[in-house]
Parts: sequence; C-alpha cells; structure tokens
Amino acid sequence: MSLNGSDVLAWLLGGLVILLASSQILMKKNPTRTITRIIRRTKYKDYLPYILAQSKLETGNFTSRLALEEKNLFGMGVPTKRKSLRIDTYLAPNGENFSVYKNWDDSVKDYLLYLEEFNFPTNLNTCRQFAQKLKDQGYATDPDYVNKIVKVCEG
Repeated sequence: MSLNGSDVLAWLLGGLVILLASSQILMKKNPTRTITRIIRRTKYKDYLPYILAQSKLETGNFTSRLALEEKNLFGMGVPTKRKSLRIDTYLAPNGENFSVYKNWDDSVKDYLLYLEEFNFPTNLNTCRQFAQKLKDQGYATDPDYVNKIVKVCEG
C-alpha cells in the first residue's frame, strides 16, 4: 500500500491532534500545573513557590490518597463557618475530617477562599514568614509545621 501526499498529511495531522489532546490531559492531571495556573492569576502570585511547597508537604509530594482520590491538594479540613467548594468529607484513619473536591481546580480555589477569609497578607517576603502566618492562623497543629514547609521550599 502506498500513501500519497494527502494521506501522509492527514495521518500527520491526526497524530498531531492526538498528541495535543494527550498533552492537554496530562497538563490537567498535574497538580503543580493546576496550582500554578490558578495562583498566577491572583494577588498571591508572589507566594507561588511557598504555596507549592505547602501543597507538596500536605500531600506527600502529591502521592497521598487525599490528593489523588479526594482531590484535596492542601489538606483542607472541613470548614464550619466559611463558604467552601467541597462536595463531601473524608474521614481519615487518624480521625481527622478533610474536604473532598470535585477536582483539583476547586481545591485550589477553596484554598484561596480560605486565604481571603483570613485576609491573608500579601507583603510577606520569605517562605518562613508565609508558613508562620499560616501556623498563626491555625492552619496546622503540627508544632514543626513552619520548619517542614521551609525545608520543602529550600529543597
């Protein structure tokens, strides 16, 4: 079987369409890209490296059940007063309740709602200042939370 020029062109274009579709699927399934895409459009864009470090810490570098199955990229608990984009709750083996999201986009947007609820400042200059502010606002109970985020930032 021989291919003429138009057959080859059609075959190449078909392959290109499949390649582009695959890359779009992969981009959407990458939590770092999801976080980056959303955070870069906000007033918190300068905190992107710190936010990524926090997310990596909270999700075991995006390998935890919370990140993969529950679509929770920040270890977000279940809010009692503020508006939330969660669709369900997940009771972890340690007894903690976490928010479940439809997708990673909603997880990131809910994290932004949290920052807005607490009027999170936009003038922090270091990862340590960022992590300390989160800790001071009660985001985590781990006494070493600040140092752990800083370690991920520096790694």
